[in-house]
Amino acid sequence: MRKESSEEIRLSKVVVTLSQNSMTLKGPVEGIRRLLDEGLEHLKNAVWGETKKGKMWWSGLARFFFKQQFAGPTKFLVSPDQLAKKSVEGTCDFCGRTGQVIEARTSEHPFLVKSDKMSSFYSQLRGAFNICVYCTFASWFAIRGAFFSIDWSKDALNAFFFDAPDLLHLSRLQYALGPSRAEEEINRNFKGALSYTTHPLENFIGFLLAVYSKMEFKRASTQDATVHVFSARLDNRKVSFTRYYTVPNLSRILQSVALMEWRSATKQHNSLEDVMKNFYFIHTGERETIIREEFARRFFTYAEIADVIEEFLFRRILSEKGLLSGFDVISLYQLMRKYQVGVLELDYHILNATKRLGDILGNVAAEKDDKSILYALRGLRSLEDYYAYLHQFATRHIDSLVEGEDIRPTIDTITSEISEKNWRNHRSLVGIYAVLKYVDVLNRSKKMKATKAT
Repeated sequence: MRKESSEEIRLSKVVVTLSQNSMTLKGPVEGIRRLLDEGLEHLKNAVWGETKKGKMWWSGLARFFFKQQFAGPTKFLVSPDQLAKKSVEGTCDFCGRTGQVIEARTSEHPFLVKSDKMSSFYSQLRGAFNICVYCTFASWFAIRGAFFSIDWSKDALNAFFFDAPDLLHLSRLQYALGPSRAEEEINRNFKGALSYTTHPLENFIGFLLAVYSKMEFKRASTQDATVHVFSARLDNRKVSFTRYYTVPNLSRILQSVALMEWRSATKQHNSLEDVMKNFYFIHTGERETIIREEFARRFFTYAEIADVIEEFLFRRILSEKGLLSGFDVISLYQLMRKYQVGVLELDYHILNATKRLGDILGNVAAEKDDKSILYALRGLRSLEDYYAYLHQFATRHIDSLVEGEDIRPTIDTITSEISEKNWRNHRSLVGIYAVLKYVDVLNRSKKMKATKAT
């Protein structure tokens, strides 16, 4: 099947052709100018609005990138004809075409700048970077293509935008993403599954959790797509980029999100969403979500998450919030099984062995009301200590085990697989299941007492 190389649309007497590397307008000069002016007017209305004090100023994402333009959009956002008046003949470093070019500047081209000004953002650029008047004109509309969340109390921005191998691919992707926008939101322009985010990757994963089921039906548009995720802070007139990530292979990411689905007796769930909604700590009365940001980073890079989950569980038990709910416990069980097997491809018998051992440790800790069993496991610092801990537990608590239960085969299965390279991850898995079992036993005990009391 021949791959389409262009798409055409006729607007009055003007024919607009979008190809893989350009968009051209053909027709009467007056008609072309009218279309460009109309597009520019729509952009101005979107980025220039009334403030709470009744003044007109840059709004949304534009406040971060266009704030240095004091004259407003009328003198800044102008047509290619007007841009050409302050340009020189040269080659555009962006599209490669020869024509009227100007030097890219931070305040006018936030994503195309000189490396000595923003080397952490586009470090591959060297020296002056020229951009033609047409690419300059098009670059302003990138503001409308980005998804963002803003904390105005801190002048902090979390945003992401999508990239594709060519313009046709990108156009179809943007069309597929269109329904995901939510203009009525006060601090963000997209529908997200997480109500509170303070970091860029957790912001993006909140977006994916809200749209993944719909995007799965548009798999072709996400193929080979890349996502650029970043955060920035506004300090008076200066914008500082604090984080920048590139997340490749959007299609595979969506598959991983979909893999986290599970169904209860009455409802379809996604274990990733279930866990992420409560994956934070309360510090000095405020939510601290840095651990959720780290979890998101691991998820997007298909890395081990056991130590992050373990850290969350041990801190949450000691926090003011108290123990996890029964639904939280089930969601974590679902997430660990689906991620460890489906994403990391951990062998089932190893995962089952760690769960069996964790269940034994957690059950004994709950029945004896002895958290030290859990803390001792968490505090192990070497492989030798881990071996010693397992065999000491088997010796000291054999009377506490369920009658007929033999812990030795489970320990043997685990010890035969662990080494200096992987013992920490295995220990974290055992620790996770131990804590979940501990919480589960206490929750059931409280429920039984409450039932008897009534």
